[in-house]
Amino acid sequence: MWYAVIIILILIACFLVLRLRFRVELSDKRRVMFLGVGRSGVQVDFVDNVSRVKLWGLTIKSSPRHKPEAVAGVEKAVPIKPTPLKKEKHEDRKRRFGLRRPLHIREWLDIGLKSLRAVRLFVADLFHAVIVEEAEAEICAGFESPHLTGEAFGYYHALTGAVPALASRLRFYPDWTGRSFAGSARLSLAIPMYALVYRTGLMIFRLPLMRLMRMVRQQRKGAIYAK
Repeated sequence: MWYAVIIILILIACFLVLRLRFRVELSDKRRVMFLGVGRSGVQVDFVDNVSRVKLWGLTIKSSPRHKPEAVAGVEKAVPIKPTPLKKEKHEDRKRRFGLRRPLHIREWLDIGLKSLRAVRLFVADLFHAVIVEEAEAEICAGFESPHLTGEAFGYYHALTGAVPALASRLRFYPDWTGRSFAGSARLSLAIPMYALVYRTGLMIFRLPLMRLMRMVRQQRKGAIYAK
């Protein structure tokens, strides 16, 4: 019994240590987007038009992104829909004996504002919890005239001088021969699962769920119907 509890706790701890990851890689020969937990998830290759399901980095399933078009001259079978039977109208109708209680607009508005505030704080907390694992870009570009290329190269040095952190992440190589553009970029963002679970629970705690359930219950009791 204790062994099972310990194993379950270890699995939960391992899951919370993982990261919800979003990664994009763009280059002349490779355009890939990945979304998953750890190294397991869905990878979309826009060059090969293939979607891959990965488990711990290994591809376990691969399928084309677009379904093959129908062969010319072959008509698709049109399913025959059954004709719905007409139902006879009954003379006895539901009569309303009670009146619905008036909506408490002020209280509903207060619940809506508190819910929006909880969602706004949740999004802000997630934004602060995001970890930039990788953010690099490499650009090789040139313009029609060399002086325009020199101006762009000067702007690049001014930008990296104002923000030194960009010097190791953004690299610009001027092409003095003429107009050209080539480059690559990699971006990887992640959120730890423990941070996601904690902030989700905090948002649920901030939501006025008890008041919302009480208002819905009162609203249901305000209408009385009978056959």
